[in-house]
Amino acid sequence: MKNRLHLDLKVGGGRSVPLPQRRSRAEARVAELSAAGAATIRVSDLPEQDHYAVLMGDPEGNEFCVL
Repeated sequence: MKNRLHLDLKVGGGRSVPLPQRRSRAEARVAELSAAGAATIRVSDLPEQDHYAVLMGDPEGNEFCVL
């Protein structure tokens, strides 16, 4: 069964922070979460939309985004 709550972990600092810096912050957090057992499901890297996010799943299959 798919989880009913989807969390967004906003670690990049918002749109006032340049995209490369937000991407770097998100990638650092993704590395930490991966080391703790989370898995990357999909990366949304859309520079033309000033957007970077990583969809991840915890060991129980619950999904969340890091952006």
